[in-house]
Amino acid sequence: MNPLNLALVKTVQLMPRKLVRVFANKYIAGDNINDAIRVVKELNSRKVVATIDVLGESIKDKEEAKVSKNESLESPRHYC
Repeated sequence: MNPLNLALVKTVQLMPRKLVRVFANKYIAGDNINDAIRVVKELNSRKVVATIDVLGESIKDKEEAKVSKNESLESPRHYC
């Protein structure tokens, strides 16, 4: 990672989540798969093509990973 990107990552990690969310909301459809599906369907209705990427980068432990996995498996298969 180049020095500028590394500095930005370190800075963002120190910022309050609510502040980061103000800037990230344009790029993040929601906190869960159902939010993402709803937003992508809205975009599709306006002829905007979108993808859903479930990153899981905020998962901190094995139990949280299991919950995330199960949520994904239980979500509708006909996303958009």
